[in-house]
Amino acid sequence: MRAISVLALGVCLGLTLPAQAGVEYRAAATIEALVRGQTTQHVVLIDPPQGGIRVDSSYAKAGREVFLSGLGVFDAPIVAQGVSSAKASGNGLRAELWTSQQALSPFQYGISWGSASSFLFLTTTIAGAPGTSGTVRLDTRFGAGDSPAPRGDGARFSTAQLNASAHLTAQTPGAPPCRGDCKAYKEFAQTLRDGSSLLGPVDQPWVLEIQAKAGDTLTIQLQVGVRADNGYGAGIWFASPWSNVSPFAGEAAPGSYDAALQQAAGALASLRLGPGLRLAPTAGLMLLPDGSYGFTAPVPEPSTWLLMAGGLLGLFRLSRRAA
Repeated sequence: MRAISVLALGVCLGLTLPAQAGVEYRAAATIEALVRGQTTQHVVLIDPPQGGIRVDSSYAKAGREVFLSGLGVFDAPIVAQGVSSAKASGNGLRAELWTSQQALSPFQYGISWGSASSFLFLTTTIAGAPGTSGTVRLDTRFGAGDSPAPRGDGARFSTAQLNASAHLTAQTPGAPPCRGDCKAYKEFAQTLRDGSSLLGPVDQPWVLEIQAKAGDTLTIQLQVGVRADNGYGAGIWFASPWSNVSPFAGEAAPGSYDAALQQAAGALASLRLGPGLRLAPTAGLMLLPDGSYGFTAPVPEPSTWLLMAGGLLGLFRLSRRAA
């Protein structure tokens, strides 16, 4: 529709690794709303406001909310509202989007749509005695869920796109690009249309394993993104593989994914290297007691970030009534 696709958003945000060793987090969000009745109103909100993407070595967050109201035939109220938010930190990656639709007729309606994405990038060096080689394993936990858009007579065309990807690569400096067992990739992509659903939440471990040697440059890329319109609500995330906290334990609503991930114990992923291999000291990574590496959790963010989503529970109730 009018909102750019999640994949296109990733390209626009620049899926490139940081220039120097370390961890980097990125997040971006956009939401639009349109009310067409006695008058026409259209609002576009982007975070960051100047466009592009928020970048930080500790955590990055982006989010906007929109509410429009107008009058249709016989002064009937028309409402369009939505929230788009994304967060990337050592606790987890999360992208969340909630939209609405209300139709008085094919020519008088209120709708909203948008997109959200968050990313983690890591570049570091594998240390060890010259010639030492072994495995590098990445463990994380992936999840996705949705609240379907209204369907049936009078419902407008609606879509939701969810995707996530994980890349793990060991590259020898000065050598040709890595091929074979020195790289691993995993992806999730799902498109929903006209009120269809994932038929239950996705909640599963993701494991990537490669072969590497001392002196290699290790890179990790994790990404989640969601695009939705006309009544869909959806969330997608990476979280600690060791936590039993699930965003789907209760009823899905704006902010439920973020609130649950903040309670998840441990880093969003762990790295384990074979005997004789270790990682060079890297900002944003910490060595755990069991010999694995985890991502450093950020300072807790202000409670006002959660209040934004809490105030949008009315959007969720509206979408349920419309369904």
